[in-house]
Amino acid sequence: MKGLGHLIAFALAALQLTGCVGRGTEAGSLTFSPDGQRVCHIRENRIEEKVVDGDILSRSINLHWCSTTDPTKESSVHIDTLGLEYKGYIDVGTEVRWSPRGSRIGVMTRQKLTVVVVDSGSKTDIRDGTITSFAWLSDSELAYHTCRTTGDTSRRVIVRVDLGAEQKTDAFVFPERPKESSIGAGHWSPCGKFLIVMEPVVRGQYYCVSVAAGTARSFGQTDSYDVGVAWTSDSSRAFCVSNKVGPADHYAATLLTMETGTTVDCSREFQATFAGHSPGVEPLWTADGKYVLVNALQISGHLVQPAPWQAVPLGKMVAPGFAPPNQWSSINPWLFRLPVPGWVGVVPTGNYGDSPVLFVSDYSGRSVRALLKDYPFALSPDGTNVASIDPHGQVTVRKLDKWWLSSAEAPPFRKPGKQGR
Repeated sequence: MKGLGHLIAFALAALQLTGCVGRGTEAGSLTFSPDGQRVCHIRENRIEEKVVDGDILSRSINLHWCSTTDPTKESSVHIDTLGLEYKGYIDVGTEVRWSPRGSRIGVMTRQKLTVVVVDSGSKTDIRDGTITSFAWLSDSELAYHTCRTTGDTSRRVIVRVDLGAEQKTDAFVFPERPKESSIGAGHWSPCGKFLIVMEPVVRGQYYCVSVAAGTARSFGQTDSYDVGVAWTSDSSRAFCVSNKVGPADHYAATLLTMETGTTVDCSREFQATFAGHSPGVEPLWTADGKYVLVNALQISGHLVQPAPWQAVPLGKMVAPGFAPPNQWSSINPWLFRLPVPGWVGVVPTGNYGDSPVLFVSDYSGRSVRALLKDYPFALSPDGTNVASIDPHGQVTVRKLDKWWLSSAEAPPFRKPGKQGR
């Protein structure tokens, strides 16, 4: 064995000398703590081929966190190491979530769920089938969605974990089904008490699972697949969109009120607005709970009020400001959520990777201004600070101008080329 280890080390060294293997660093998943006093991010150190197909041979995933007052002083802990089984993946889908009071950070990778205690750096690994999503119930409790496979069959299970008692409980178990290629992750409410899933993933129906009660109720059309679910910040309502399996769009849009369990069918209106345009639903409503954000090909981003129905084509309304005359129709602005009531983010090209600058707009589209041009970035929960991170993992935190926190203070719209950061 010792001889084999020397041989592998020699082979890697030889590859590096010939320029076939390099080392890279990727930083992302930048997230503020709920009180805005700390920020964390994932840093992935890679060994990758530089020639041939550029596959990633190995990656070490580490969690880093720091205070917003002094980002240079970091704490860190190793989360996971992924090898050749993930060499073809550019992104392995790491998910990071702070607990409600910021004492713990949960990190989900392709192989497990890791809980890190912020003050001590101690960690707990949770392995249970294929965990695809999780949510915090409190600082000492969380829940996750997993798929347990046995032979050619699998079960989707919602599990509740008491970290203090080190106890796991199956809160709800779906019926056993033939193993599917797609597992699904579901959509957790911000409070973590509810999960909406499509079951089965293809040709299924929506179910809303109550983690505390251990119950699930079905709603919406059958024989469909998940398009998206948007929750209000207080978890009181969910706007759920599915599409019928088949050659033509047949959308079902349902507004679900959690307290009463009542639903409002918005399918006809949603179909009339978005059919044929591949809509995508942002996971959270606007901060004031007024609109759902729906982005769609060719017709840009919309502010959608489900009941009574109203679809405001804000993307098209602001598009003329991002292009020369007679060319604005080629711009496809998409919308993203901001933590400040009355405002949404705007990506002028409709593609996060292509736009060098992100903008903000009020709901009327009359006040539009550049916000920042750093990637990745995160906004603090109160919208007053922005954190950005460079490819080497250096975090920068800075204050934002106060003008965009109130419509009355907002400056007039100016062309993107003349605006600063």
